[in-house]
Amino acid sequence: SQRAFDRELKRLEKNTKLSRDEYKAQIEELEKTRPIAPTMPVFTVGDPNIEGLFRSMKYGLPYIGIFSDEGGRLFGGTAFSQENILKTIANLTTAWSGGALDKMRMGEGMAKLYNRRICASIMIQPDIAETLFANKLLTGQGFLCRQLISWPVPMMKSPDQKEIEALPSVQYFYRRCDDLLALPVNWERSKGIAFDDLALSPDALDAYKAFFSYIEERRIDGGPYEPVNGFAKRAAEQALRIAGCLSMGINPACRVIPLEVMEAGIKLAEWYLDEVLRITLDDMASPEVLAAEKLLKWLHDRRLERTSIRQILQYGPNSLRERKAVVPVVDLLTEHGWLVSLPEGGMVAMGNRESYARQAWKVVHAVPDKN
Repeated sequence: SQRAFDRELKRLEKNTKLSRDEYKAQIEELEKTRPIAPTMPVFTVGDPNIEGLFRSMKYGLPYIGIFSDEGGRLFGGTAFSQENILKTIANLTTAWSGGALDKMRMGEGMAKLYNRRICASIMIQPDIAETLFANKLLTGQGFLCRQLISWPVPMMKSPDQKEIEALPSVQYFYRRCDDLLALPVNWERSKGIAFDDLALSPDALDAYKAFFSYIEERRIDGGPYEPVNGFAKRAAEQALRIAGCLSMGINPACRVIPLEVMEAGIKLAEWYLDEVLRITLDDMASPEVLAAEKLLKWLHDRRLERTSIRQILQYGPNSLRERKAVVPVVDLLTEHGWLVSLPEGGMVAMGNRESYARQAWKVVHAVPDKN
């Protein structure tokens, strides 16, 4: 048992009569008897933090799925709190890239986990999605750019609408998932998953290279994918990942990705890229536009006639309580005619009183005249 092992280890550590070589030899023999904890049977989780994921993949299975149909639990939880968000996205990005996960803590020692895998499928409500897209840390660190994102257009339900589970394609998908989950995974606790090589056939490689060049030409300055450059520069890799998953899903013994599967991966990767472009061009993913809409709603809801930077900082939306965040938003509303600069300044409401502001703006409540 673990207690017996720990007692013997302490006995050796306190034995001052042993020489260095004798101590080393006995420790090596003792290590052979170290108890191995049973594998934690955690397969999926909906609201983890990085420490929990690390522990699960250290003492449990070398893979885990972050699956949730209530993404607000995840993004509103401890993993994405202000003090943990950078650590969370850095570790998840490392896992996405296939790198080793490591941790060093006093009392726990150093641990390095190789060949672990994390996958995720997260559904979130539009309001929460807007907040995530407006988070510059998530976008600037490349976390969102590594996700396959879709934002379906709302649809009206009808009595004639088919149940999704009844569709033959979905039934086939379920059967393939059952078959794949029944297959054993070759892994060791210390080494992680033993992966087999997966290569591209010559014509599949040519298709990948052509897609890579196609995307590169269109993500440069002035290209159609320039607004989503962070997503675009990973599109070719996403196509490879999708093609690899499709190949293994069709035939787990496959070791060469054929042309038709590579083309399917390319088609899906391009669809996801176009979906992000659609979202961006609809102004749903622009952090500045989202913040400007929130500020304009705040001004209109309170029927304010004039505003100032100081007023917004003290009484405005919680997300606009820093000057560096407010100034570009005010500039954007001014550019689009919703705010009109008052060169002489003006009286601005500050709580229950009015105060003179040298830099003030008139709030436009009707649709601005673009002429």
